[in-house]
Amino acid sequence: MHHRGDTMPEPLRAALLRVLEREQPRTVTILGHWPDSAVVQGHGVGDLRTLEPEDLEELPALGRRDLALLGDVLDRLPAPQAEHLVAALRDLHARRLVVYLPPGSRWNSTRLRALGLSRLARDADSGALLFGFHIANYKPTPEWLKEALIDSPGALALQRVRGQGAARRQW
Repeated sequence: MHHRGDTMPEPLRAALLRVLEREQPRTVTILGHWPDSAVVQGHGVGDLRTLEPEDLEELPALGRRDLALLGDVLDRLPAPQAEHLVAALRDLHARRLVVYLPPGSRWNSTRLRALGLSRLARDADSGALLFGFHIANYKPTPEWLKEALIDSPGALALQRVRGQGAARRQW
């Protein structure tokens, strides 16, 4: 278990800084303990709220936030309740979600990917992970479904002949 004075490993901290710089969130909710919370406070956040697991019923009253940072809460809740929390944050309570998995967490990449999150960073030394969700990059539009190709069936056929687009999907 991490303590209140700890810091986030550098690769994760750098990934968090990229998210903060790109998103410029004005409203942020931190759920549970978040290492290096001062990093978040130093990025022009106007409304920063911190909730503990026993305060989760207050989440709907906060409205949809620009960013939710999910700290050690996943390991402090029963698995079904933790999964529900991730889904609720992702779908209802935040435009962008970042989840920190400390070393030794009972959660893993597979469980978070199943909830639609993608890995932002991993610290090779400690094994700590940072995951994120943003609807804008959750599922990119396939080439074959892009408007320019739909408007021009000949362009789609030409792409297929050249071996591009739908013929070379990355799974």
